[in-house]
Amino acid sequence: MAALRLHRGDWVCSLCRTDREPEETYDCEDKPSCAPYTLSQQDQRRCEKLTLLLYCHALSAPFHEPVSVLARNYYQIIKRPVDLSVIRRKLDKSNTLHYFTAEQFVDDVLLMFKNCATFNYPDSEVAQAGRSLQLFFTSRLKEVFPDRTFPSASPDRTDRTDRARLRWLCRKRRENFRKRRHVFSGKKYYL
Repeated sequence: MAALRLHRGDWVCSLCRTDREPEETYDCEDKPSCAPYTLSQQDQRRCEKLTLLLYCHALSAPFHEPVSVLARNYYQIIKRPVDLSVIRRKLDKSNTLHYFTAEQFVDDVLLMFKNCATFNYPDSEVAQAGRSLQLFFTSRLKEVFPDRTFPSASPDRTDRTDRARLRWLCRKRRENFRKRRHVFSGKKYYL
């Protein structure tokens, strides 16, 4: 059993800490990074804060861990699965697959929501939770990064990709319906 080492002295909540000049630095933050190109300390704290806000959100439970391998066809449909545990690991500077920029972090979070919208039916609880969580994230993103804009998080681009995704889903569902109709009408249908 590994011993748990606690920080002694004053403790400051990650959500309450300022991301510019923190009053308190911990000894784990003073270590040099393993990788030469990582997020700046300020961007690192901002991304960690956003991740923590997502984790704490009431609707975020389906996004905490990877989708089960038992989920039918998920990994055939979703080629780049992302969840909050993957995002947390990539925020760890000692991880070899860490983020280099805040844009990469934002892209992964938005990919997580896009995957949710692609796989789940639009009126399902998980899809609705994903849309609500995405709105929450984009509003907090503007608060946490007030001096920066992220093209991938712009509402215009999101609307265009959502419309394209819905057209694709409707086309796939029509194809699946036609295939099932052929099977039920007595014709053999092979994929």
